[in-house]
Amino acid sequence: MDAKDYIRVFEQSSELLVVIDTNFVIVAASNAFLKTSATVRENIVGCNIFEVFPDNPNDITAKGEEKIRASFNRVIKNKTEDVLPVIRYDIAKPSSEGDRFETKYWKIIHSPILDANNNVKYIIQRAEDVTENETLVELLDVEHKALKLVEDSEKRYNMMLMKSPFAFAILKGKEMVITLANDAVKEIWGKGKDLEGKPLLEILPEIKDSEFPALLDKVYTTGIPFTGEELVAPVFRNGKLEDVYFYFVYQPYLEADETISGVTIIAYEVTEQVIAKKKVEESEHEIREIKEQLELSIKTGKIGVWFWDVKKDKLTWNDEQKEIYGFSASEEITSATQFNDLIVPEDLKRIEEDQSAGTKIEHEYDFRIIRKHNGELRWIKSRAKNTLDQQGTLQYISGVNIDITDQVIAKSKAEAAQLVAENAMHAKQQFLSNMSHEIRTPMNIIMGFANVLLKSELDKTQQEYLTAIKVSADSLLVLINDILDLAKVDAGKMTFEQTPFNLATSLSAMLQLFDIKMKEKNLALAEQFDIAIPEIIIGDPLRLRQIILNLISNAVKFTEVGKITMRVALLKQDAEKVTIEFTITDTGIGIPKNKLEHIFDDFEQATDENSRLYGGTGLGLTIVKKLIELQGGTIQVESELGKGSSFSFQLSFIKTDQKIQRETELVLSEQAELKNISVLVAEDAEFNQLLIKIILANFGFEVDIAGNGKIAIEKLQQNKYDLILMDLHMPEMNGFEATKYIRQKMNSQIPIIALTAAVTTVDVDKCEAFGMNDYISKPIDVNLLYDKIIKYLKKSN
Repeated sequence: MDAKDYIRVFEQSSELLVVIDTNFVIVAASNAFLKTSATVRENIVGCNIFEVFPDNPNDITAKGEEKIRASFNRVIKNKTEDVLPVIRYDIAKPSSEGDRFETKYWKIIHSPILDANNNVKYIIQRAEDVTENETLVELLDVEHKALKLVEDSEKRYNMMLMKSPFAFAILKGKEMVITLANDAVKEIWGKGKDLEGKPLLEILPEIKDSEFPALLDKVYTTGIPFTGEELVAPVFRNGKLEDVYFYFVYQPYLEADETISGVTIIAYEVTEQVIAKKKVEESEHEIREIKEQLELSIKTGKIGVWFWDVKKDKLTWNDEQKEIYGFSASEEITSATQFNDLIVPEDLKRIEEDQSAGTKIEHEYDFRIIRKHNGELRWIKSRAKNTLDQQGTLQYISGVNIDITDQVIAKSKAEAAQLVAENAMHAKQQFLSNMSHEIRTPMNIIMGFANVLLKSELDKTQQEYLTAIKVSADSLLVLINDILDLAKVDAGKMTFEQTPFNLATSLSAMLQLFDIKMKEKNLALAEQFDIAIPEIIIGDPLRLRQIILNLISNAVKFTEVGKITMRVALLKQDAEKVTIEFTITDTGIGIPKNKLEHIFDDFEQATDENSRLYGGTGLGLTIVKKLIELQGGTIQVESELGKGSSFSFQLSFIKTDQKIQRETELVLSEQAELKNISVLVAEDAEFNQLLIKIILANFGFEVDIAGNGKIAIEKLQQNKYDLILMDLHMPEMNGFEATKYIRQKMNSQIPIIALTAAVTTVDVDKCEAFGMNDYISKPIDVNLLYDKIIKYLKKSN
């Protein structure tokens, strides 16, 4: 009978029949089946049977579709009838609210219809409703419950396995093909990608030469499990491969017949634990080393360590503490009384008073002890810490003691030595002050009257004699100034002004001073000035003048043929300052190499012959170097014997936008404004009185002379003066006493300029302390005196 004939017969059958092709498409159905399915769909022919009768999506235990598909496959494979005694297949009842499912239990019989080639072409499905058969239904429910339990267990197991922090993988065959890998494996070795079906070494070629392939092969070959603690394996993190520590378990993977087909890997990262373990080991090692070093330090440094249980009055000392206090190592120290009895009573009282006055936790004291047995006095430095209970009651005191007797003695000696040095420096200053006064007083008279006479009508011989006197006096004055400047530097009293000045103008004025001497020796003088240097800078022009004049003076002195060059160059600058290099080069006699490193030492000259031929004390370069270094600069020298020398130094100056008035313009304006000036001179030396009177008269000032400070006060009380020139050393009342009286008793602010033959730092500081406005040293520089008088008269007007 043809298949179509079968179909026509089935359509008329009263049984629930349906004919389905091998693709599960319905090709025919009995009227009874159509009637049963009418609530589902009017025409089901041509539809997939599982679309017509889908599993209830709300019931995962039904599995009707799964069982029917399996039965179909068996029929197609075996070409025989297959019976499903009972299955659960819910009937969908469409409604406006969505499909509603009616639970049904069915006996299903699948029979094949073969084609001419004996292959299955159609399958007849016959369904019998066995819902009322309680036995079959109960058996199916038991099966469903069992399957659900297994399914739930598998799901939970698979979920736990796939989400486990333990890396889990199954590797099959000799090539270790990955057949299963959980998320942890995919993350650390697969960069988050699927790994199934790929050999391990293809995924992770980095481990090819490591120990892992050999270990896997050994487990696969022998079937013996392997456990490895703290093995290092490469892991992908932050886009790169890192070595981390794992705990590994390799197990042989067994099939149902117990043959080994691969290896199961379980791995758990223990990097943090390993690092923590290593840190603990390192810490323990460090603690041991620190302890050993501490013990060694205690022994080497002879540090006494002690602990006092206050409640029990139990004292514990180490051997070093016993040694400090004069106890033998075998003697027991049991009470704090033994400790305190050795402390000098005066010091013990001070310590106890301090401790009772406050609640300090930590204490530090220096005190004296009388060592036991030998009665030796020793100084101790002690540091202690209190330990309190929760109620704030003192429980323990722990501390360390160090014998500082040697340090105390050394400090005492150092302080005594410092006092001696300070006294010596003071004595030196006083000596220089006295000597300066004694030398400068006659020098003032000699140079002053020489200058006065040189301005008078003289014959040629008188002119030569007076010039010789002046030159000799000038040389002697240079020597005195050098010694005093050196004393200022040594005493740390050298100060530097911060005044705006025109560098180019100042340098030109300096060079003009050497015109006559250069012409006498037929020497050329060249100046090279960097135009990039700012016009006005801030610094100490007087000290710069002193430095350069010393260097050029030396160059002129030691050069007989050739030239002297001064080069001034800008080294660097920023928004605030400029650094300038000054270089003075000559073609003179040069300096021997063995003398170069000592050329800046006190009283040092290149050779003894230089001293004999050229004179000088050897202080000039010493002062130059110290003046430069005190301003933060440096100086260097290069020289070749017989060819000349080159001295270069670098100094920094502050940049400024200030403008300064030309000195000549300033003087002229001041001369025009200041008239009828009356000056009181307090001076006891008769020749000095005469000299200063002549000088001030030449300035156009009226002069009144007082022989001492007392007379000066009387005159000031009776007359009006614009300014006082006050000698410091006078009989009856000296200049300091007179100035103090004028300032404090008379409350007068008249400008007072000290006239002093002593210009050490002691005298200068004293002048300021007593209220003098300024000072001028003897021998008097006429121009400087005039400038200072004008300066203070200008301020007082």
